[in-house]
Amino acid sequence: MAAEEHVRLWAGDTAAGKPVFEMVPAESLGGSRYRLLGTPGLALGCAADDVISVTADGRLSVEVRGGNVAAVAYLRPEARSPAALDALRRSMAPLDALVEAPADLRFLVVTVPVTALFTAIEQALTTWSDRTPGSSWYFANVYDDQDQPLDWWK
Repeated sequence: MAAEEHVRLWAGDTAAGKPVFEMVPAESLGGSRYRLLGTPGLALGCAADDVISVTADGRLSVEVRGGNVAAVAYLRPEARSPAALDALRRSMAPLDALVEAPADLRFLVVTVPVTALFTAIEQALTTWSDRTPGSSWYFANVYDDQDQPLDWWK
């Protein structure tokens, strides 16, 4: 296996039009192709284990899906706590999910095998959010820019 590195992914633009990038752990597959070793928290459309190609400006396209659903949860600043992160980890544990977050807890990233089924994933996330004031969540690799299902899991 190739050494772990990071790939720079475009995550959007600021209100002033400046691009925002996210560094994501990845395995280089040669050229502009990578296998993601982690799920991004800001760059949408992909998850850990996906094989992607990346353009020079950081925009990605998924070549092969790795079988993981990505979700991102947010906590308002006053709700950011290790207890909220631990509660999400407990909620997602029965689904064999991985829950990660940067130290400041500005977002929480959930990677869960699609075999857990969407109803179970949604129920676990919604139950956590209902019990965690100041929280919200969304799927990060399930819908396109027009909120249409990507259907990669079929």
